[in-house]
Amino acid sequence: IETDAGDLGVALVENGLARIHGFQEVHDDYMSESSMRLKLKSAEADAKRNKRGAWALAEGGGQELPEIPTGPFTLSRSVMLLDPEQPSRQLGLLRTGAEIDIVGMASTIHAKVVFTTGDGRKIEGLVMRASLGI
Repeated sequence: IETDAGDLGVALVENGLARIHGFQEVHDDYMSESSMRLKLKSAEADAKRNKRGAWALAEGGGQELPEIPTGPFTLSRSVMLLDPEQPSRQLGLLRTGAEIDIVGMASTIHAKVVFTTGDGRKIEGLVMRASLGI
């Protein structure tokens, strides 16, 4: 949507009121899809860096993080494992019964976890706190 102030989507992302999640084609008389994607990524990075909108709450940006139990935890249901650097990116699925270690909070909604793969590698990631029931 184009407004007098510019593209509404870009404005929402710049102010931390929206995140980039998927992308659809742009109108023929608008900038190219790759240009729009770069513009949105730049706007999102700027909003994160300057802790605007929801980014003010992310990663403890001024808000005290809730206390959670740390240590070993057995999953009572399958949960999505998210990338610690890009929480909107999914790394995989942790299955019911998996053993994880909760090591702290990354934000008000994401817990930092570590788990060991079958071949002994330790993987770090984020899990939504609500998915853990804590």
